[in-house]
Amino acid sequence: MQKAKNELIKNLEKDMENVAELISIEEDLADVKSEMDEVNALLDERIEIEKETLDIKAEE
Repeated sequence: MQKAKNELIKNLEKDMENVAELISIEEDLADVKSEMDEVNALLDERIEIEKETLDIKAEE
């Protein structure tokens, strides 16, 4: 019985380590998503500027 309890405790500890690792990965992914959103916004701005520049050149 004690052996089974020890095994369960060992498995629980491994599960807790896995949960901690998953939380860390989720936080990292959230950071990456935030950075990608910023890059996307900057690229959208750059595209709009380029479109305006092309429109001005086309009018000349």
